Amino acid sequence: MRINIFEGARRVMILTMIVIFTYGVSIVYEQEPDVNILYETASPNGKSIYKNNDECSSGSYSERSDYFTTTKGHKFNLILCSKLGQISDQNVIIPDGVDPVLLADMKAFKVQTEASKSPEVEKLANEQYWQKKLKYIFLGLGITLLSIIGFWLFCRIIGWVVRGFAGISMGKDFKS
Repeated sequence: MRINIFEGARRVMILTMIVIFTYGVSIVYEQEPDVNILYETASPNGKSIYKNNDECSSGSYSERSDYFTTTKGHKFNLILCSKLGQISDQNVIIPDGVDPVLLADMKAFKVQTEASKSPEVEKLANEQYWQKKLKYIFLGLGITLLSIIGFWLFCRIIGWVVRGFAGISMGKDFKS
């Protein structure tokens, strides 16, 4: 009985591709998106308004809350961007007697307690969660698929080189 090295290599290749696929799917499943609900206020006593982005504009102080959980179990946090006055010549003008850190803390606490109970915020958090989760899923599965294709291609090239040195034609496992 002759040992078929090429058949053994194909089996190892298939098992390795299964491990790559399983690992990729498990990472995609476990990955949780970072959902941020961002509010911005233009003045110390101004009303906070929702912004549809993940970063504060330049010249703002930001305060991040602890994580809240929606009724569907999705975690999110609130971020308050506080513009403490107007920007003039790239310097922030802060009203007299106002500590920027204390003001951001007070505003963030107000926004956290009020907005975290709001159905609007929960709806925004759920929508952002699924938008970001789908991006993670497609990115993770794309990387997994490219890894599997790359490994398969690598194995084919190695098989072609080994067959060439052994004088075995493509599609056959022995010289016969």
